[in-house]
Amino acid sequence: MMDQVETWNNSSIADCPDQGFVIANDLDRPFTDGAKHSFFLVKYDSCAQVEWSRLFESDNFGLFIQDIAVSPAGEIFATGATGLQDVFVLKVDVSGEIDWLYAYHTSDYDRSYTIDILDDKLMLFGNYLAQAESRNYVLVTDMDGGVRWSRSYAVQDGDGGAAYASDGSIIARNGNMIYQLDPMGNPRWGNQYSDAALTSLPVAMENGYVASFNGGESNQQFVTKLGPNGAIEWQSEALPASYVQSDLAITMDGDIVFANTYTATEGEVSSAMPMLTLLSDKGQIRAQYQFELSEFGRFTDPACTVNPENGITLKGKYENEFSYDYVLRITPDTALGCVGVPLAVSFDAPPALKQAPLNIAVGPLDFERTDTFHIAYQDIDLNAWAFCGNTRGEEFLTIDSLVACADTFLFTSPYEEATYEWSDGSMEAGRVLKAPGKYEVDVITCNKTYHYDINLDLGKCPCPLFVPNAFSPNGDGVNDVLELFADCLFQDFDLKIFNRWGEMLYQVSGPTVNWDGTINGQRLPNGVYVYAIDYSWEIYPGFLREEIATGTVAIMR
Repeated sequence: MMDQVETWNNSSIADCPDQGFVIANDLDRPFTDGAKHSFFLVKYDSCAQVEWSRLFESDNFGLFIQDIAVSPAGEIFATGATGLQDVFVLKVDVSGEIDWLYAYHTSDYDRSYTIDILDDKLMLFGNYLAQAESRNYVLVTDMDGGVRWSRSYAVQDGDGGAAYASDGSIIARNGNMIYQLDPMGNPRWGNQYSDAALTSLPVAMENGYVASFNGGESNQQFVTKLGPNGAIEWQSEALPASYVQSDLAITMDGDIVFANTYTATEGEVSSAMPMLTLLSDKGQIRAQYQFELSEFGRFTDPACTVNPENGITLKGKYENEFSYDYVLRITPDTALGCVGVPLAVSFDAPPALKQAPLNIAVGPLDFERTDTFHIAYQDIDLNAWAFCGNTRGEEFLTIDSLVACADTFLFTSPYEEATYEWSDGSMEAGRVLKAPGKYEVDVITCNKTYHYDINLDLGKCPCPLFVPNAFSPNGDGVNDVLELFADCLFQDFDLKIFNRWGEMLYQVSGPTVNWDGTINGQRLPNGVYVYAIDYSWEIYPGFLREEIATGTVAIMR
């Protein structure tokens, strides 16, 4: 909970490449005397600890934030409207320092709803005034704010927004309309949906999109899968949802996260609490949670995101006597956390959603960029206080390894943002361990301690031995002796020669051997003989490995 400032209903959240996230919202009133409307950004690390929190404001115009996005490099882009009715884009670096602020102007009433990033492009979606009509637009810039192209679309018919798909296409929402644009903004298809109100932006998933709709009742919504061309493929059952707008996200496994509010009534007291529903890619409910935080007031303005490593992050605000923001993170290994309660609420089937094709009118549009605006920031204490502390989880892991050809083992941890406590007092993350030996280390992450027992033993280090299958001890200086070859230096060596009846004819020991095919000075006749070689080598000082090699060798004079 962040009770240092009061906020509006413009919650935004975006994941960062370092496994952290950024949140943003408008302030209910100016923080500084004489300042206009302003907003804040808070950067959290992967353990949900605040790295920095800053307030952005101007003495000359208001800044009404609408959305944020984070680039693959960690730069943060915020968009909204100025008090002069222009669209602005603010870029700050990973430490929260301002890089630039630009305003974009095309009419007397320009608004932005969403911002998204794909590769080297920024995309804004909003509305502008065209001959007394409010229409949608898409504005695409480079990462330095330079305009690439902009186009005009359908007449504004309610809330809207747009996002990139991985192929560069754009999926847009305008009221109860959804339409898709190609990477250059040309319409591909459009549909108007009826008998239910669209309550979220469409979100891209495998082979199509998902969006949420009002289920016909004031406290119910449902999720719908749309195919690649917007055709309805399935509807989920009705879900409890008390807030007008929902937010959706897709997990790495393709499941759907639905964020809204659950209303519970006890006696004459009714409260709205955060709620998350997890659905399969076919719309079946996997799990549903409410969070017992009703003492703070009515939960509104849900915004959620899914991080591959750190689970689901939910942002919103509570409306009571005051309005404060909060953040709730549900990591994969802490499940519901300390305030989660499973829900099992069922409703009648929602009405069947209908669709009709829609002709999306497209036209040219020019935006003028202005960079003469001045903006300032100040650090502000927006460190959220923890409502409850999650119980730290534990996991016990064992590593048993044979270390071959060497006496060391490199321990590396797959966990980012962790601390390391070895039994010998070391705090190293990656460490070279000597075999044989036993080691213990605790890897401590945000919400779990991993106890590692590492048992190392020396495996057999190979020392391939090559024995020729014939030699010719005839005194011509070529192949007169049986020579043995190996990839290592022998420490001990024992050669035995047998005839075909198994009688041992010859034996010699030593670090090297060169047999000339004689026994006590007498030459053995031509033929095939059996050998057995016991040999050892040192894999590290004082530690030997032994091997036995057998085979046949022919004497050919």
